[in-house]
Amino acid sequence: MGCDIHIVIEYKPKGRDEWVSVYSSESTPWMRTRAETPTDLGAVVTQRHYAFFGQLAGVRTDDPNVPKPKGLPDGLSALAQMDVDTWADDGHSYSWDTLEHFCIKWTLANGSDEQILAAHKAILGEGSTDEIVTFLVGDYISVNEYSCYRVVYWFDN
Repeated sequence: MGCDIHIVIEYKPKGRDEWVSVYSSESTPWMRTRAETPTDLGAVVTQRHYAFFGQLAGVRTDDPNVPKPKGLPDGLSALAQMDVDTWADDGHSYSWDTLEHFCIKWTLANGSDEQILAAHKAILGEGSTDEIVTFLVGDYISVNEYSCYRVVYWFDN
C-alpha cells in the first residue's frame, strides 16, 4: 500500500492576522497537471517520494534523526481545515513548515549534489535559500515574501 502527501500552501500578508490558502493538492487539481519539469511543485505533490516524506515528518523511514510531525499549526485557513477534515482518520503525520524550509527539505531529499550543498549552507547560515525556493516554485513568489508563506502537509496510506 502506498503513501501519498497532501499539501496546502497558505499565505499571511504582513500586518494581517489570518492565513489564506493559495494552493491545495486536494482542491486545485489544475495545478497538479501543469507540472512542466520534475521539479515543479505540482510534480512534487503527485509523486511518492519516501526520502522526502522522511525529511518532512519521519514518514516511511527508520532514521531516528528525522523530525517528528509538529501537528497542525494555529490559525489554519478555512480551505486547509476543510481538506484536513475530509481525510479524517485516514490522514496521519500532520505537520507544517515555512515554504523555505519545505523547499530545503525537498532539496536535501532530491536535489543534485550542488543543490544539496547549497541547502546545507543555507541551513547553517552560510548561504541563501533563494535559488532553492525558485528551483521548486519558480519566480511566482517574491524573495521578500517567503516569510509570508507556509506549507501544511499530511499523509495517507
